Amino acid sequence: MVSDEVLPTIDEDEAALRQFATSILERFDNPYLKHRLADIELNSLSKWKSRNLPVLRDCWESGKEAPKTAFILAALLALYSGQAAHDFQPHDEPGAVEFIRQTFVADELPVWVEGVISKFGLASELSDADAKKLIDVTAENVQCIISLGIRKAIATMLTADGDINHENG
Repeated sequence: MVSDEVLPTIDEDEAALRQFATSILERFDNPYLKHRLADIELNSLSKWKSRNLPVLRDCWESGKEAPKTAFILAALLALYSGQAAHDFQPHDEPGAVEFIRQTFVADELPVWVEGVISKFGLASELSDADAKKLIDVTAENVQCIISLGIRKAIATMLTADGDINHENG
């Protein structure tokens, strides 16, 4: 995701960007640094909006796809919905988590996703057409995550080049 979707959206020296990205990824590979999932996912809704939404916007405005960046939002919403994990309590605004869980309707995922995206301004930097695209892609990815599980959904997304194909799960 970093090399395919994030770095191309930053207008800086390509070699310096790759070196910076490599140093960040090396930190996560360091077994001596303790990266607790609960700490990493703290306030993920606002992190997605400030870090990932600009990447998605820039990719889509330039005519490029950003399947991994879009998938992150679906994984986050599926996780927060309580439908994709057991015994997991998100570390985010309690009202946000409550809203996501209480409004979840499996049979109407696009409507649910649209409500969540609207409530938290997660498409605030997108054109109307791209906001609709985000809703559709996110709903499709959430369905895939819930039906296949996160590992198979990730594998499907990666092997399908961004197109979720439920039959290949």
